[in-house]
Amino acid sequence: MNQWLSVKAKIRAPTAAELSCADPEKPCRVPNAFVSDPPLEQAVARSVESGARGRFSVHGSDQEWSVVAYRTGIRDDILFVASPTLLGTGFFQNAGDTLRIGLDAELSGGTDRFGWYGSYGLIQATFESSLVLPSNVDVNDAANVNGEISVTPGDRLPGIPRHSFKLGGRYDVTSGWNISLDAVVASSRVFVGDEGNDQAPLDGYTTTHLRSAYSLSESLELFGRVDNLFAVDYSTFGVLAEVELELQEVPDAADPRFVSPGSPRSAFVGARATF
Repeated sequence: MNQWLSVKAKIRAPTAAELSCADPEKPCRVPNAFVSDPPLEQAVARSVESGARGRFSVHGSDQEWSVVAYRTGIRDDILFVASPTLLGTGFFQNAGDTLRIGLDAELSGGTDRFGWYGSYGLIQATFESSLVLPSNVDVNDAANVNGEISVTPGDRLPGIPRHSFKLGGRYDVTSGWNISLDAVVASSRVFVGDEGNDQAPLDGYTTTHLRSAYSLSESLELFGRVDNLFAVDYSTFGVLAEVELELQEVPDAADPRFVSPGSPRSAFVGARATF
């Protein structure tokens, strides 16, 4: 078994894109105009990581495992926040301290004809400072009359699932033909624009993928795969926003919860050649 411990400190200066869009009086849609440096403090990250890995045998077959735990605290983190005055725009600003505490665990192994793996990721990503951030009452009913929302220490950072799993198995039907099945699981996420965690989160999801390959020779292989095998309707990202068009022109436009849909069920077949 191998073990390790590492301690790191990193400093991240604001990027050019962030510096060009950090003025609350001049919010931007796409931060692509480079201007003189506004008052953004550099973000400083300090990390500690420790882990272990090893092997063990089951009925003569080697199995491998690894566990890594980490903690990263960021001082003066930089976030893109919504503008309370100009619809569909925002700006970068320092948002106090944030913290990410996580655990990654992996286990894999197999027998002569069957192989498998599993992994689990836990990340607790939170604000660590009391903040008042810009918002818009039209998209977040927790905003006050001044167009602001309150963030308290312990509120989750948007867009980051707390739990994630990956599971998979592969079976060799013959020496040249194999079939594999994989599943990806992700838990709920906070919507961007809901830094105060006042709204219902974006639902988690599970997707399954089927793959198979057949070797005609050492240099030619046929393959096929089906992604999202069970045609799950899911979303990978969510943001609170508002459209500028008339509501009757866009179905459900009054709902401020906009999401990025996941990939639908799709099938592919092909061949791989090695020269």
